[in-house]
Amino acid sequence: MNFIFAKKFLFRPYMSEWTWPNGAENPSDWEKVTFKSSTGAQLTGLYSGSDGSSSGVIVCGHPMHPLAKGYFLKYGHATWLKQAGYDVFLFDFNGFGESEHKNFDFPSDIMAAVMQASYLSGREKVGYLGVSFGASWAISAMRYDHNIESAFLECPFPSLEVFCTNDPKACYALKVIRHIKPSSVKLLWPIMNANEVSGVKRIQLVYGKKDDITTPETGKRFMQYFDMEENYQSQQVDWFSFPTIAVDMNILPNTFHAKGYSSPSYFNLLTGFFSKSQSKAV
Repeated sequence: MNFIFAKKFLFRPYMSEWTWPNGAENPSDWEKVTFKSSTGAQLTGLYSGSDGSSSGVIVCGHPMHPLAKGYFLKYGHATWLKQAGYDVFLFDFNGFGESEHKNFDFPSDIMAAVMQASYLSGREKVGYLGVSFGASWAISAMRYDHNIESAFLECPFPSLEVFCTNDPKACYALKVIRHIKPSSVKLLWPIMNANEVSGVKRIQLVYGKKDDITTPETGKRFMQYFDMEENYQSQQVDWFSFPTIAVDMNILPNTFHAKGYSSPSYFNLLTGFFSKSQSKAV
C-alpha cells in the first residue's frame, strides 16, 4: 500500500507549505536543523537556547495543524519556555511542515527528535511537550527505550481512528489500512500502548472542559492504563513504594481542543511542571 498517498488523503487539510508565523519569535534566534528518523524520513526542526541560564531542554511535538512546528511559535509556548530558562527544540513530524513524507510511524519521529535535542543541548535527559497529535504519539514512543524525563501531554487521543470519527472518509481509510496491515493497529492506538510506558518519571495530562474531540473522560481512561505509583503490602516489609510513574491530570475550564494556550492558567501550569520535574544537571 502507498502510505504516502494514504497520509496525504488523511491529513491533507493540515499539510501545506511551511512559512514562519507572523508576529512570532525572531527567526534569527533559531537554528534550523535537519535530522533523520529511523523511518528514513528527513525531518526538520528549530533549536533555540533559553533567554538566560539553561535549566534543560524541551522537545515540542505539534498538533495536527498547518503551522506544524510553528504552532509553538505563534501561540507562545516557545517564548514562555525560553523565558522560564529552557532551551527549546521544535520539529515537524514526517509529512508535515518542512519534513519529508514517509509513513505512519510518528513515534519514531519523536524518538529521533528527542535524540537530536539531547545532542544539541548536551543533556542526557529532556522534557517533552506534546499537543493532541504530538501528545498521542509520545505515549506510543515512551514504551521504547528513551531519554524523556518528564512529559506534558495536552489532549492526547486514544487512537487516530477515534480522533477522526467525524470524518467518514478518514475513518474508512483507516479501516482499510487496518485491514491491509494489521500490525499498524497498535501503532495508531496510543491507549493500547499506555500500559507499556516506562522510563519517564512524571506525566502531566491536560484536557479542556469544552473539548468535544478528546473529552476529559479520555484522560481518565489513560490514567487507568498508565503504570502509576501505588502502595504495596508484603510479609517482609509493612509498606514500600513501587518506582513507577507519577501521573496527574488537569482540566482547564472554558477550553477547547488543542487551545490550552487560551486558558489564563495554562502557561504557568506548563512551566511549573517542568521546573518541578526536569533535572538541572547536564
